[in-house]
Amino acid sequence: MSSPLGPEVAMRELNVTGTFRYTGTWPIARTLLESGAVELDSLVTHVYGIEQVEQALTGEGTDGSLKRIVLPGVRVVEEPSVGSAR
Repeated sequence: MSSPLGPEVAMRELNVTGTFRYTGTWPIARTLLESGAVELDSLVTHVYGIEQVEQALTGEGTDGSLKRIVLPGVRVVEEPSVGSAR
């Protein structure tokens, strides 16, 4: 089956990644988060400013990191903060 986006993907040299999820998982996850049954803040190991997107994506200098996030409202973080994003 060919996609109508096929030529555009090829001409613009885009990489397309598909994902799979089970139906109904997002509402369950949201309910768990809202109820406090699960806590995710501790999974964030490094926080970067918007100008540091490349560093955040490559993981440069973050051996042992679990979850790196970029906060657009943050300028440049000299040393990416470690721990909770809040």
